[in-house]
Amino acid sequence: MPRQILRFFLFLFLASVSNSVATSYQLIDLGLLDYENSDFSCINNKGLICGSFNNGHSKNALVCNVKGSINYTNINFSTMPIINDKGVIFGSCQIEMGYSFWSHPQEVIFKWSQPLSYFTNLRIKNLGFPAALKNERVVVISANDDGYVLLMNEPLVEEYDNISFDYQIWLYVNGIFNKIEHPKLLVARKINNQAQILGAFFERTNDYYKIIPSIYDVATKKICTLDFPSLAYGIDINDKGQVVGIFKDPLKNCYYGFFRDYSNKEYITIENFQPIAVNNPGVIIGKFMEGSKKNKPAIWSRGALQDLNDLIPGLIDNKGHIWQSLDKLIDINDAGYIIGRGKYNGKRHGFLLSPMR
Repeated sequence: MPRQILRFFLFLFLASVSNSVATSYQLIDLGLLDYENSDFSCINNKGLICGSFNNGHSKNALVCNVKGSINYTNINFSTMPIINDKGVIFGSCQIEMGYSFWSHPQEVIFKWSQPLSYFTNLRIKNLGFPAALKNERVVVISANDDGYVLLMNEPLVEEYDNISFDYQIWLYVNGIFNKIEHPKLLVARKINNQAQILGAFFERTNDYYKIIPSIYDVATKKICTLDFPSLAYGIDINDKGQVVGIFKDPLKNCYYGFFRDYSNKEYITIENFQPIAVNNPGVIIGKFMEGSKKNKPAIWSRGALQDLNDLIPGLIDNKGHIWQSLDKLIDINDAGYIIGRGKYNGKRHGFLLSPMR
């Protein structure tokens, strides 16, 4: 058989493996160093995981990897940090500005380079804040591999439950805070490595506001909207421009998950599933929305929806401990590693799910 054909079949095999759901997962406890609580916000494609821990006195940022190495900082981050594939962490925290009587607390952006390095304090840099947001919040929402940091003046609540019409969106690029003002981008959720920002805007319809997902291209400053029959929430976008979220069917008066390419009006409908994150191979993690499995963690790939509890025998972790529950999935990387939080021994712990194919 010619080499070209062999390579073709090998490519198909590898693609099918990378795009498939694991047959089972190893549950790994990330309740690190006996801290009171631990929580995680992001896992990159190098296996670095960032989040925070609570030592009983303060909540500080930490980073670890799938092999168990860990480092942390004594900076009390005010929002959960974000890590990109270059291993750089961005987050926000409060510091005191000014002097003596004239000092005031100000939220600023921090960059933590080489977070597993021994010289932690030398790797943390204060990036400042938009001048227009003095004495206001400045929250890191997302960051990409080129160091583009997406900011807002308020944290974005899940599903826009508390819609504010005073959101301000900023993009930090090469030392400059650029304000993004567009009538079809009133909130922002994620920036990918193509510098596409997933967000939304609101339209008044009868007695409520319809939420419409939108994607803003930073390079061209063009925007496209993702139209649905009723309100919809765009939750995550990968580097291929594929978006996941939920939408409401006004005829059946119920919600569905969706998986959609931003450039295509067609979309895949996923029943009884709310997506939380999607990786570049197109595997989606989320939760069931109704029925006996409501709010239980779930995973979708290539048309198949599975209960993650069924893929973790006995909810037994790598130390032999039995967990009470897996409460929330948070992120998935391209290799299929999943982070989330659950409950073990009455305390909230972060966990890692390592795929076993």
